[in-house]
Amino acid sequence: IWVTDGTPGGTRTLHDFESTAMPSGFTTPVLFKGLLYFAYNDSTTSALWTTDGTPANTRLLKNLDVNPDNAGFGGFGLLSSVVINSKLFFSAYSRAAGNEMWSTDGTAAGTALFKDINPGPEGSDAFFVFNTGAYAGTGFTGNGNFSYQQFYTPYKGKYYFTANDGAHGAELWATDGTAANTTLVKDINPGSESGLSDGFASGYYTSTGIFFAADDGALGEEPWVTDGTDASTKLVADINKNNPDGSDFTYLFIYNNQLYLDASSGGQNSSLYKINGATGTLPLRLLSFSAQKQPQSVLLNWVTTNEVNVGSFSIERSIEGSHFSGIGTQLAIPVNEASKNYQYNDISALQAGSSTLYYRLKITDKDGKSIYSPVLMVQLENGVFTVKLSPNPVRDQLTVSFSAGASARATLRVIDVNGRQLFQQVYAGAPSAAMQQNIDVSRYAKGIYFVQLVTGSGTKSLQFVKE
Repeated sequence: IWVTDGTPGGTRTLHDFESTAMPSGFTTPVLFKGLLYFAYNDSTTSALWTTDGTPANTRLLKNLDVNPDNAGFGGFGLLSSVVINSKLFFSAYSRAAGNEMWSTDGTAAGTALFKDINPGPEGSDAFFVFNTGAYAGTGFTGNGNFSYQQFYTPYKGKYYFTANDGAHGAELWATDGTAANTTLVKDINPGSESGLSDGFASGYYTSTGIFFAADDGALGEEPWVTDGTDASTKLVADINKNNPDGSDFTYLFIYNNQLYLDASSGGQNSSLYKINGATGTLPLRLLSFSAQKQPQSVLLNWVTTNEVNVGSFSIERSIEGSHFSGIGTQLAIPVNEASKNYQYNDISALQAGSSTLYYRLKITDKDGKSIYSPVLMVQLENGVFTVKLSPNPVRDQLTVSFSAGASARATLRVIDVNGRQLFQQVYAGAPSAAMQQNIDVSRYAKGIYFVQLVTGSGTKSLQFVKE
């Protein structure tokens, strides 16, 4: 695995797994509690790793394959992952349980099988339902980073996913993050046959329900809708009347509060259909959301479209990415416009006690129901604590200038690319005091090294080159 800062000199190996077995590659990483989580699989093991972008902090979190001596390898559903109650939920493979839903709180002890939906090695192939509306509206976060997690969103306090429990086939399930409340929503295709496609599912999340594709075993795949209850999970329309082949339809987009789809009522031709009225109303689409550091604050901007019944936006901030507190509120703009622009300036950001801040929006409608935006991360490079190196590259003596910010205690370290600690000094003194440390590096071998400043507010790492 490699890392780059966009320059040839800053493009380097982050970690060498040195596997003698044929690797199956890395999964797309996801951000959780300030770290990137990724899976590494080879012919015998399936493991979850984390990194903060430095070799010293790229480490194995847990080996999830409970029987690593057998041949074969497993895969991860980190692409289909959500954060519920400060835990990351994802699909993972083990030879004992197959593909099932796992969760982690960021520790090895807190990484475990969440629920064995289909007991035994077959697994349930659990996969969260992709929010097609969120994908269409917010392909990129405001800081330019692509985010998958924002597309797996809650509906009425629960997350929806497909799973096969071995008795009902692949059907629609829901969870609130507890095993007791992880249940089958409806057996759409009664019996052991599947009502939903295995492995991947998507839907349009609207104000009155989630629209998705399903097959009841008699009418073929047609549009269905649910609000999370068995009774409300029903067929929208049998477009290709009484034909077990279905209408071969595709949801397209929402326009003027109506959901459009392309479908065939028989034969080779397809037609454009729409779902009229409130059933097609999308409560809100977040076109963009950005957070940018200013000299003395962090400026948040967001743009919405298709606002329906929105009351307010609460701006929430966190210093570690999981526990958020409200710092301000913006009322929804009452005028009827195609798109609406909002702005909030967090003037207390530099006093938050961390060099890394996380922001999200709590969007509340006039009925009191709420949804959350994607989470954005902002690095305060000149904020609560700083580290500067000079000269860089260096031959003999490296000068480290730093401030511990709000922390009264700080630890300064020098680490080589193999993670070995070559220097450490602990400081205790007045918070926010500027300090300087000279380090003799004349005997270091030529190459790349890292300076780490560890405080109660977090860790900051910088790279230097020894000539």
